[in-house]
Amino acid sequence: MKYLPTYTQSHALVIGINDYLEAGPLTYAVNDAEAVSEILQAKFNFPRENITLLIDQEATRAAILENYMNFRTTGENDRVLFYFA
Repeated sequence: MKYLPTYTQSHALVIGINDYLEAGPLTYAVNDAEAVSEILQAKFNFPRENITLLIDQEATRAAILENYMNFRTTGENDRVLFYFA
């Protein structure tokens, strides 16, 4: 019998940045982050409202820290994923 973990809630902070001030633009980071967000919903049952997707200019230091600190409210049996591309 295969063991399947049971989670009370699932939360994710997904970040994709193609445009950096001090480096050349990347090509796939935003696409990868968007795909991860979709896969978390479709295959891993993460509720859309529990996934924060920050793309390019939205992914400021302040926004990343604020959303990361929201994980403090997670429960003992909650699942948390942090993805940065």
